[in-house]
Amino acid sequence: MYFIELLVKYLKKDRLMEILDQHDEKNALNPLEQIPEEENYEACEHIFMPVDSTGETLACSKCGLVVQKKDLRYKNFFMNKSL
Repeated sequence: MYFIELLVKYLKKDRLMEILDQHDEKNALNPLEQIPEEENYEACEHIFMPVDSTGETLACSKCGLVVQKKDLRYKNFFMNKSL
């Protein structure tokens, strides 16, 4: 009796794997299609966050633009004396 149960389980397993493979092929997701890439980073409203623990390298959370903290210049109207 035990051998018959093992045989049935083995045959069901093969059929189940075929069904799962067919399902995966139909519903496979392409990650490049799911994530909209922003080609023009100049049009992005950047939100920079630190990449590492030192905080010297920053990356935009929306478009992925990577900049150095010293190269990034924030527009601070308090620092501009000509206004």
